[in-house]
Amino acid sequence: MMHKKTLWLTLCLLWLSALAAMGSPRAIYVTTSDLNMRMQPSPNAYKRGVAPRGTELLVVEWGDDWSKVIFEGDTAYAASRYLSYVKDEPVATSKPKKRRSSFSLFTLIGWAFKLVLILIVLYIISKVLFYGFAVYYFIMQWIYRITSIPFLITNWLQRWLSKPWRALYKENSGNDRRNDELEGYLWLAKIPLYILLTPIRLVNAIYFNLFAHCTFEMFNYVLEVFVPSSDKEGTDDAMDWALWLPWRIIKYPIWHMSLTIIESLFWTVFDTFVPALTLYHGTDETAALNIVMAPGRCWGGNRMSGIWNVGAGNFAGNGIYFAPVRSTATHYSGGCIIMCRVSLGNVLDLGLAPMRIYRQCGYANAFDVTRYGLKNDYTTGEWWRGDREWWEYCMYDWQNRYNESWRIRPLYVLDLADNTIMRIIRGHPICSHFLGLSQKLFLHLQTIRTKHIFLTLQPLTIMAIEKTLVLLKPCTMQRGLAGEIISIFEKKGLQICGMKMMMLTDELLSEHYSHLSEKPFFQRVKDAMMTAPVVAMCLKGVDAIAAVRALAGPTNGRNAAPGTIRGSYCMSFQENIVHASDSAETAAIELKRFFRDEEIIEWEQCYHPFLYANDEF
Repeated sequence: MMHKKTLWLTLCLLWLSALAAMGSPRAIYVTTSDLNMRMQPSPNAYKRGVAPRGTELLVVEWGDDWSKVIFEGDTAYAASRYLSYVKDEPVATSKPKKRRSSFSLFTLIGWAFKLVLILIVLYIISKVLFYGFAVYYFIMQWIYRITSIPFLITNWLQRWLSKPWRALYKENSGNDRRNDELEGYLWLAKIPLYILLTPIRLVNAIYFNLFAHCTFEMFNYVLEVFVPSSDKEGTDDAMDWALWLPWRIIKYPIWHMSLTIIESLFWTVFDTFVPALTLYHGTDETAALNIVMAPGRCWGGNRMSGIWNVGAGNFAGNGIYFAPVRSTATHYSGGCIIMCRVSLGNVLDLGLAPMRIYRQCGYANAFDVTRYGLKNDYTTGEWWRGDREWWEYCMYDWQNRYNESWRIRPLYVLDLADNTIMRIIRGHPICSHFLGLSQKLFLHLQTIRTKHIFLTLQPLTIMAIEKTLVLLKPCTMQRGLAGEIISIFEKKGLQICGMKMMMLTDELLSEHYSHLSEKPFFQRVKDAMMTAPVVAMCLKGVDAIAAVRALAGPTNGRNAAPGTIRGSYCMSFQENIVHASDSAETAAIELKRFFRDEEIIEWEQCYHPFLYANDEF
């Protein structure tokens, strides 16, 4: 850090010395001959007029070849070699002299002092703004709490009027036949209610998506401008803070906020036609920040691939629990509450469910409730918990079928310790559709680096998370090296998403090695691959294809570098331990060749945050 500051100071001093060498910014010069005044700094430019010898001109910008002057009330350009210095513009008593010194130590010191003073002032302003924003945030939260009251009421009305009979059937009667008939009639009654409640859904969608969500996001973005969270953007360094200020303004309030508004407009229209409620989810601070900040929230797959993981208890099924009122979520909270817009989908009324299913509610791990719900295409279960006298929603989450970003959209996180809305570092991630777009269109810049006294800005490439195929060849299995080779890939940080042992057939190998079909050794390669089973693996990671091939080394083991798999374990061109896909296109084809879709499992590694930086993928 000190080395970087020294280089920056050197750059600033060199720049200031260049300014000092240019002489006074505005001074009086006299022409030494009849001098043509040009429109542009070029002898071929259009001539504005001629200044006779001895004419005094005000030079507003001095250059070695051409100087910008005031001529007949307008700007023009004159050849610098025909101008002779007379005096500085503000000073009337200075003595004539031929030319001002090309370098002034006092001028340099003055400029350096001004630069240091500006940086100090900017840093002080940033700290003052921090405390100013804290006061403003406190006031804004109270304004939000007051203005949100009527819309929390309309949210309550939307929920209750969508099923006004809810209170009559909150406890199961035990008559399965009657409940089944009632459910059919009540389903028909929901249709006119859906149409009548459209204006209320529109009002709620506008307020919670556009006003509440965008307001708090804008505050998060403005905080990133004045109180950045990233060391690369000037968290604790006044110079970096000032240099990165324009970048932060473009990145957060302009670019990210534009995407947030577009996204919120989309969800406003969507929520008007696909009913969504504003609900509460109780959790702890770590989980809350992971949920609202992690891109994993936007990816589906299996039960553990998302951030909204199934919790403990599960008295109304195995899934994610939401509450229509804050007090219920507080009961389940570990210190934080997330306020969310939730599209509940097809809701199972447990008060009208079969009695054998309803009986399981109220006991821990009611897995049969989840199985029944998923089997009958229910997304969420609604349950009246009689012992606590409150309603709960359980979004069934087995294999993560419904844990997608569009169903659960956090608005903000409430810290119960001091009853304040928490700052979300760099704002919520844009959901998957918008995240991909913003990553492609908006390239992050790396930290400013100095090299050989020149300043370079280098773009940070956002690497894709890739999947690639690896085959442990029969020679690997015969030599008992499978465990060691798999361990090398795992220690590197590559994630295993699929793995199986199989015997390869001549038909499969003919397809796999079709690019070698004209080679004389084609049949020999196929025969070698059928002498023993192979282990097929799907490996996943940032830039995984290149990483795997770098670990494997070149095809000929005799030429492979020590430390690579082939350089350490083989001496052959053919019996070279592993096969690895050589491109993204090849990997996609080969994975389909060796794996069915259900054999590749998406899952979240607990140490994933320790493998990559936040902006590496």
